[in-house]
Amino acid sequence: MAFVCVLDASDVDCDTFKNGDAWTVAFRIGADKELNLNYFAQVGLEIRGGGGLEYYFNIVKVDGDDSSEHTYWSGKETSSFIIVSDRERILNAICRATVWILSCAQPQEVYRITYDEHPTEKSLKKHELICEAFRQAGYQVVRGDPYGDKRIWWAHRLAGEPASTNPTLDDGEEGQYTMTGGHGRVRL
Repeated sequence: MAFVCVLDASDVDCDTFKNGDAWTVAFRIGADKELNLNYFAQVGLEIRGGGGLEYYFNIVKVDGDDSSEHTYWSGKETSSFIIVSDRERILNAICRATVWILSCAQPQEVYRITYDEHPTEKSLKKHELICEAFRQAGYQVVRGDPYGDKRIWWAHRLAGEPASTNPTLDDGEEGQYTMTGGHGRVRL
């Protein structure tokens, strides 16, 4: 057997974690039952040197046999086992999680940087979709000069921009999402 995408087109159940200004949203994207592997996408805001927030996303493989984990930061690593149509579904869910996390956290400024050096045009198209998610959440996005051989973007929250998402709580009620103990669940 191989990777099987388990994402629903309309609903994504997520676990959310918050620690100060740092946020992470994690959700299951697939499995390989034969090898007892589960795959999760993570989207987050992490505090970096100087106190700024960095946006990130990745895929984590969890081995059910030995509980080991491997984090994939590059699409180059996942293209060998995730087909194009599933990659599109996963990217769509990552964009939805991006809008949600930005709308909840509402940081004034966020930066992000490519993992890969010399990103391809195909990779930059993926990053443009992430930029669009930032815009949907009320941010102006500016691409900076290359940082070494990587690309960097700065996002600034536009004054007076309302949150553009209304998360659904586990019980199906529409409303603002609340957390207890820095952890919660939400449907995107």
